[in-house]
Amino acid sequence: MAAAGGGGGGGEDGQLGEFSEYMERLRNYERSGVPRGAGTDSDDGFDLGRMRRLLRRLGDPHTHFPAVHIAGTKGKGSTAAFLSNIMREQGYNVGCYTSPHLLTIRERISIGETGGPVSAALLKNLFDHAKEAIDQSIESEDGALTHFEVFTALSYLLFSRENVNIAIIEVIIGGPFSSDIEQILRDRAFLTQSPIISACDPGIRSITTCIGWDCGKPYQSCDIVVEIKKDIPLFIELHDVKLQLLGDHQRQNALTACCTALCLPHTEASAKALSDVIKTVKPRGPLALVVGMANDKEHFAFAEQLLSGPRPDIVLLMEASIAGGRSRSMSVSSLKEVWMAAAHSQGISYSDIGTITSIEAPIIASRPAASRSSSSDKPMLIGCSSAPFSRDLIRVASRLIQSQADGDAGLICVTGSLHLVSSVLEQLGQ
Repeated sequence: MAAAGGGGGGGEDGQLGEFSEYMERLRNYERSGVPRGAGTDSDDGFDLGRMRRLLRRLGDPHTHFPAVHIAGTKGKGSTAAFLSNIMREQGYNVGCYTSPHLLTIRERISIGETGGPVSAALLKNLFDHAKEAIDQSIESEDGALTHFEVFTALSYLLFSRENVNIAIIEVIIGGPFSSDIEQILRDRAFLTQSPIISACDPGIRSITTCIGWDCGKPYQSCDIVVEIKKDIPLFIELHDVKLQLLGDHQRQNALTACCTALCLPHTEASAKALSDVIKTVKPRGPLALVVGMANDKEHFAFAEQLLSGPRPDIVLLMEASIAGGRSRSMSVSSLKEVWMAAAHSQGISYSDIGTITSIEAPIIASRPAASRSSSSDKPMLIGCSSAPFSRDLIRVASRLIQSQADGDAGLICVTGSLHLVSSVLEQLGQ
């Protein structure tokens, strides 16, 4: 693979001009090798303080978007590619940062719908915007800033400026840290309260069923099953998945990407994807949403996006059991306030049907609780459950749908948390 220079992309890379020359002058450990002083308190050490100070000059762009960090010794780039493509297919604006590159340094950054290398024009414009701050950082750090540090900071700045929904970041840990990678990750994840995803569980299974060719390119067809009941409950079955990266190790990388995608929080983009699905499958009858969420999600954006699609007739809110407990669950009272505010912002009239305490569907209020006009003759019904999820809540939703229907079949959609969906599947299976 190519070293960390401007690359041999030719053509479009010729537009990079001063940027390529500037980067070539920086200290480059990919080319020279990891220094003996790495990991020590010296000029050769990997000083994260140096990186923090550079990012601070650039406006701390890394704090403007959620990120998935992919670490390990092998397979990081493949896993990043799998996960980026999964998220793009779900409607996310994805930024991806990996290294090294094959032909051009632009391959290290991908952004937008296609997943191709960042354009030379966009990268040059970004550099021109940031050059003064980078110059100041290089001077204040006595020239110690490296090629990798500067290019990584530029990628974060680009992701921030392009308002990505999520960034997929390949983490480079090596040299004296290679034997301690797992412990380093667990320590950092503990400090930031971030989950660690590993596709090593007895409930995760995959098999390659055949090797084939499609348009002159080889692929392996795989069956993937994820069925995890502890920690974060996950379940999905994927059959005849075509991977254009071959080998058992690539199938394992695809598994890791699948598990990570399942664990990612609901955001505005995922709500939009769900809204699009509802548009496709929704019958003519009424729509009921059963919603429960963790307390660290984008509640208002999620509600607003769902309300901007096919308007639900009924919204039932509850506290989702997260990993067997309720400490991380968003309270139903707070969740109700969010959904009422989102309905108000969308100009949707609604009726608060209160707290559901039994299987009996509540008496529907005759007047909406919100005075704003709506295109629908009937106000949207908003209620909440006083207990964790049970089949009774689905029965209540069904009865409310029947009370709103004019002879057409309705749809009940359970959303907001994979943990809630897991509870539904468990209850329905009893």
